[in-house]
Formats: sequence, structure tokens, C-alpha cells
Amino acid sequence: MKIPSQLLVRDQIYTVKFVDRIRGVKRGRGKCSFESQTIWIKRNMTEPEQLVTFCHELLHAIEFEYEIDIPHGLIYALESPLAQVIVDNLAS
Repeated sequence: MKIPSQLLVRDQIYTVKFVDRIRGVKRGRGKCSFESQTIWIKRNMTEPEQLVTFCHELLHAIEFEYEIDIPHGLIYALESPLAQVIVDNLAS
């Protein structure tokens, strides 16, 4: 599945960027900035890993934009099932 370069979360347009390095992230695979409405995903992963990372960061964006307190452990628990639902229903 192709991850979109932009997506609407509530009333904010988030830009998705694929990068080699993410400033301030040593071991993580992605990052979501609420200030700049940007999701960064590391390039050096498989497509399925990138999709799971995208879902993880998207959940952070949803958490912020909808003012929902989602424990980080729950975000980890939801990232893979959400990615699978997307693959099963939206991937072409």
C-alpha cells in the first residue's frame, strides 16, 4: 500500500516525509510533530514496517488533534492491527 504524502486529521493537513534520519530520534522508526503537522518515517525499512510506523505516528496525530489521551502502550498495541485493516480493505 502506498502511504499518502498528505492526510487530513480533523482539520489539520499532515505531511508525510520519508527520510534517512530523524532529528532527535536515535532508535525510533518515525516521529510525529504536532507543531509542523509532519510525520517522518525512516526509509530503511520494508513496506510493511513503514506502514506499521505510519499507523503508529498517525495514532499520535489523532491523539493530539482530537485531544484524546492514549497511553503509548496502547498505541503500540493498535499499530499493527490498524495496519492490517488498512491492507485488508484499502490496499490496491
